[in-house]
Amino acid sequence: MQADVIYVLSRDARTLKIRLEKEGLLDKRFRMAPAPCFDQNQNGDVSCSWTNFRGSREGHYIAVPVMQQCIDDLQRENRSLGDGRPSEYCHSGCANTSWMALVSGFGRCYCPYSTTMLGNNSLRKKLMADEQGRHVSDRRDKLSIVHRTLVSTLLSLREGNDADTDIDKTKEIGNKISKAVTSSDTQCIPPKLEVMGDDRTLVIPRYALYMENINEESPTIRKKCIVEFRKLILQAVDVLELEEQGPVMETLQKVQGLLWMNLAEAYGSKRVVRRGDIHPESGVRESGHRILWPLPGPCSGSNKCQESLGDFNRGYLPRISGPSSPGWITVTEFGIKQSFDLTRVMFSRGNVTEKKRFGNLVQEDEVVLDMYSGIGYYTLPALVMGNARHVTSCEWNSHAVEYLKYNLKQNRVEDRARILAGDSRVSLRHLLDVQGNACVSDGVCDLRPTSFDRISLGLLPSSEGGWAVAMKCLNHTRGGWLHVHANVPTAERLSWTIWLVQSLARVAKDQEHSNDWVVVSHHVERVKSFAPKVDHVVADILAGPKERVEECIEMKTNKSEVLDSRKLLTQVDPPSCALDHDGILHQAWLRKCEGA
Repeated sequence: MQADVIYVLSRDARTLKIRLEKEGLLDKRFRMAPAPCFDQNQNGDVSCSWTNFRGSREGHYIAVPVMQQCIDDLQRENRSLGDGRPSEYCHSGCANTSWMALVSGFGRCYCPYSTTMLGNNSLRKKLMADEQGRHVSDRRDKLSIVHRTLVSTLLSLREGNDADTDIDKTKEIGNKISKAVTSSDTQCIPPKLEVMGDDRTLVIPRYALYMENINEESPTIRKKCIVEFRKLILQAVDVLELEEQGPVMETLQKVQGLLWMNLAEAYGSKRVVRRGDIHPESGVRESGHRILWPLPGPCSGSNKCQESLGDFNRGYLPRISGPSSPGWITVTEFGIKQSFDLTRVMFSRGNVTEKKRFGNLVQEDEVVLDMYSGIGYYTLPALVMGNARHVTSCEWNSHAVEYLKYNLKQNRVEDRARILAGDSRVSLRHLLDVQGNACVSDGVCDLRPTSFDRISLGLLPSSEGGWAVAMKCLNHTRGGWLHVHANVPTAERLSWTIWLVQSLARVAKDQEHSNDWVVVSHHVERVKSFAPKVDHVVADILAGPKERVEECIEMKTNKSEVLDSRKLLTQVDPPSCALDHDGILHQAWLRKCEGA
């Protein structure tokens, strides 16, 4: 059952409950519950609403059920805070407002019944009847956070255009707008949004909530969303499309500017960004994310504009990067801080379980190579969780290299890592030629390792171009592990694994590794769905002397998934996701999978 609640950090929940109980403001019909939309590992949830009070703080939140009077007190206090004036509101029921200092927000959330309510059937029936009547009277109570915020934004603009509308008429209009919003395509108006990072940055999908003049070159999905969203907004605020273009565009911009601000407040976010595409021809995988809100201040006098301005639809790209820049964000996962500029480099939340798995696989005192490190996606887990003796990280995106340096320092592991900037295939061949302890210049010797126990090949859609160099970098005496990432059609996973093992066995033979060497697929992990019928997978490959490989297989519980190069006598054809003869992974295979 939904209840009026206030949101508080879990560590303060008990203290707040005691104070509210003394004030007679605690709703004893319900029990406290975790706030589903403010767990840092969750997105906003449709079953709760949030109004920012004193600013959201880092941590997990608890929803504390309260009486309506408590919400009224907070709303009055919130308005006074917004005006920049001290609150003048106080009465006998709110003589002691010390509990307000613990509150981060207020709204509505599903809470379980208290023991008293569970034992009283008539009270429960009455409460449910009141709740049903409440929902019938106003359709907006059923809306998700996104839908509710959009409806309230449109209503506020309409009321500004028509100040004479009475309460009943406003409710009728609100219900009509609510119906139009909820019946819209979810790609155009999604019911909930992604929340990213420690500061709860709100991420708008590529074409969602999108308004602009239609461009014939725009993708079909964007055209559809533009038409649908424009029509809904103009009807809602009572502006005709046939009017002059000036008023129409002015209305659209006003709606969108208000909407981003209101969504940020509803989610407790300090920033709103639009997800962008990564250009398929971009070797460095630069991010397409752009900042929608807040926009930079106006340029005046000698204060030159620091930003490359976009618009309310696409957002803008800051000219400056690095800590304290508009795009700077920190994402903390398993205690590991990853900081970067979200407008410059990509970041996938879907890889979080694989990062943890990789960190747990790394053994203490191992020497690790990360061939495609980015900002430290797998480098940092290897050092922090796995306590690797040393990690060599390769990266050719200059922005990512700078962020990787920053992340190594802020996680205090920079003394056990080195960065090779540039194409890993080139930098590693040079490293192997130097042979680790040779004097490279002016009598200065590099004593850091050049052979590795474990290598991450975390490049999508395929890391095939780096397999030969990776095999050459393995410890020549003991061998080691290769963690090979790829986007693989679901139906081809087994054939891809066989082909991978056979290909690596041929590479080992060509590089004149000992005839005693064996290549084995130990396990294939599905990380996430990449596209319809295509998965991001990681194959754990063990290559090395027969004795060591057989020892590892013997320790494995599920031996049925092991694929041994010695037993794969039948050669398989390369899968559709293999590189072509020109060394490029063309996209025809992906289109075929999506259309199958």
